[in-house]
Amino acid sequence: VPGGVGSGIPEVKAYLNGCRIKRFTSWSLFIVKIFGTVLSVSSSLAIGMEGPLVHIGAIIGASFTKLSSVLSKFLSCWTTTSARVYT
Repeated sequence: VPGGVGSGIPEVKAYLNGCRIKRFTSWSLFIVKIFGTVLSVSSSLAIGMEGPLVHIGAIIGASFTKLSSVLSKFLSCWTTTSARVYT
């Protein structure tokens, strides 16, 4: 996954400033960042794990916002149909 290159902090800064980056919050990128961080830190490479963890947190946060919007639409539809009083 080409988006997995680098720490991810510049991409997160750009995303928070309003630039929309393709595949910034994809699950494949999430898996690549997790495995890459675990393997590089466990092999004692001279790199930090803070950058990838920032990007991983951003992916999780963006996924929660997407999930909450879907859930709110579902729950609003469900509550309006179940709140009807039939006479």
